[in-house]
Amino acid sequence: ATQGTLRSHTTTDFRWEITGGEKAILNGSGLAIGTSSVNAKLHVSDATAPTFRLSRTGTGQIYQMGIDSSGRFLIQEAASEGGTKNTRFVIDDTGEIGLGKAAPEFTLDVLGGAGSTTARFANNAAEDTLVRIIAGNYQTDRDARLFLGEDNTHGMTLEYDGVANIGYIGMNNNVDPTGAYSKRIQMSRSGTEVAFMAGDVGIGLTATDSLLHLEQDAVALSTSTLDDGTAVGL
Repeated sequence: ATQGTLRSHTTTDFRWEITGGEKAILNGSGLAIGTSSVNAKLHVSDATAPTFRLSRTGTGQIYQMGIDSSGRFLIQEAASEGGTKNTRFVIDDTGEIGLGKAAPEFTLDVLGGAGSTTARFANNAAEDTLVRIIAGNYQTDRDARLFLGEDNTHGMTLEYDGVANIGYIGMNNNVDPTGAYSKRIQMSRSGTEVAFMAGDVGIGLTATDSLLHLEQDAVALSTSTLDDGTAVGL
C-alpha cells in the first residue's frame, strides 16, 4: 500500500504527503491538493487534467469540473458515479464558450439536445424583450448580420450595412453571410422606401417572367388618392 505521512509543516500549516510527491496542504489561506502552494481557498493541481467532483449521494448524480488535457475548462454531469460524463459547459483556452458543445468553434457555440428549442430570451417582468446585435463594439462603419440556415452557407441573412446605412433581407445559396449573397430587399435608414433589388417581383405565383408579375383568377389593383386630390392606380 502507498505510505502517507500527516505532519505539521509550521505552526499554521498541515501536510499530507505520500510516496511520489503528491500532497495536500491546509493552512490559513485554504486547501491545496497536488501542489505545495496555496493560491485559493480550494486549489487543485495536476500535471495534465486537474478535476474536482460534487456528488449527490441520494441519487448518485455527479458534477465534475476541471481542465482537460487540451486546456479547456469543463463542467460535466453524469447520472451516477461511474456513469458517462456529459459535457455541459466549456471554456476553451482561446476564449470560445460552448454550451452542450465539447469543442466550441465560435465565441459562443450552442448545441441543443432533444427537442426543437436551443435558446430562448424572455422577460420575467411581463415587459418587452430586446436583444441587441452591435457591430464592431459600437463602430459606426461595420455591418451587423443575423444568419438563419441549414448549414453555414445556405439560408437567409438579415443585415444592417453600417457604411451605407441600409438594411437588407437576403438569401444565401452556397454563399457565406459575409460574402456577396443575394440582397433581395433593402430599406434605407433615413428613408421610407422598400426596394426589391435582386430580380423580378411576383404576386400570386412562384416564378416570374417580368419585373412585376401578378397572377390571380381576377386581377385588380386598388385606386388611391394623393394629398393633392389626384387619383392614381390601375
